[in-house]
Amino acid sequence: PRNDENLIVQQFHLAMLKFHNKVVDALEAAQPGLAAGDLFDKARTLTTLHYQWLVLNDFVRRIVDPDTFAAVM
Repeated sequence: PRNDENLIVQQFHLAMLKFHNKVVDALEAAQPGLAAGDLFDKARTLTTLHYQWLVLNDFVRRIVDPDTFAAVM
């Protein structure tokens, strides 16, 4: 039998790739002339921060006891 978990991981990965591309577009519009390397670094940083926020505030919150989550946060 196939492990359907892989499909969910692939879909989330695709969503993050598309989000990164939208962040690049938004940064280019907000800061025209930004060097390609700086543009990529800023987009990567913003995408990473959003990913970490999602993991903490959705995934971790669902699997950790609410009292423990509140105490740590």
